[in-house]
Amino acid sequence: MLALGVVEDAIAQLRNNTGYAGTVNLYLDNVSMRQLFADQDFKLMYQGQYGAEEVRTLRPFQLIGVNFIPTTEAPVQTHAG
Repeated sequence: MLALGVVEDAIAQLRNNTGYAGTVNLYLDNVSMRQLFADQDFKLMYQGQYGAEEVRTLRPFQLIGVNFIPTTEAPVQTHAG
């Protein structure tokens, strides 16, 4: 399950290891986007933005230094084992 905390942890790890302070692109397929929209932390942070054009049309939007970009061509990784 994709949650805002997982995204924040990944960004923190990236910044700790590289010192990068800019925005990061996160490409989400439809399932990942639905999981993110169901996350309570995401709902609280993005509260009141439902009327926003980005949310209604699933266009790219920015939050916590991350560009959330919906796509149907997100790479899928499989784990052995």
